[in-house]
Amino acid sequence: MVIILAKFLGILFTVLGLGICMNHSHIKDMFSELLHNKSFKISNVILPLMLGSLIVTLHNSWNDGWTLLITLVGYFLLLIGIMRSIMPEFWISIFKKMKLHVPAPVYGLLVLVVGLVFLYHGFLI
Repeated sequence: MVIILAKFLGILFTVLGLGICMNHSHIKDMFSELLHNKSFKISNVILPLMLGSLIVTLHNSWNDGWTLLITLVGYFLLLIGIMRSIMPEFWISIFKKMKLHVPAPVYGLLVLVVGLVFLYHGFLI
């Protein structure tokens, strides 16, 4: 199961990271629009909540090594989904502060590196 999750998250994070790095001005505009669009708020809650719940359910392993990263990503996504559903205004204020202080390519690079780690362990090892 861990290899399947590594492949899935590797593809997902690598594509997202590349997209953020290569189109950061477009991504910033899209996220700004998401903050103000009421219809997207439900998907902003459901998607991380579902993905985080799935990962935590399928792979809740606290072993050392790269597999711990899958568990941490699962709990991080679950926490984001919970925060967005219970405290939406708090989440929006945090997002606005993060957007002002950290350039979008930095987030993209972080997501890309995590995606490449998952791709390496999922497909090459």
